[in-house]
Amino acid sequence: RFQEAYGEMGVVCCSSPEDVAEEADALVLVTEWHEYLELNWEAMAERMKSRILVDGRNALDRAKLARHGFRSVTLAG
Repeated sequence: RFQEAYGEMGVVCCSSPEDVAEEADALVLVTEWHEYLELNWEAMAERMKSRILVDGRNALDRAKLARHGFRSVTLAG
């Protein structure tokens, strides 16, 4: 539905989280939805150019991310 409504914006929609991470310099999480909290962070890290993650909801386990090589920044209190 997003593509139909906002296709002119040039946003690329992906079919999986791993596809989003492919060659990414950074990821930004802005939701607390369960499916995003339980991602396979090892698989995500392997696909990225730089392992930077901005956690806009302070919802992720920073120690777990660090074990997979992520540098994480939290924006929420």
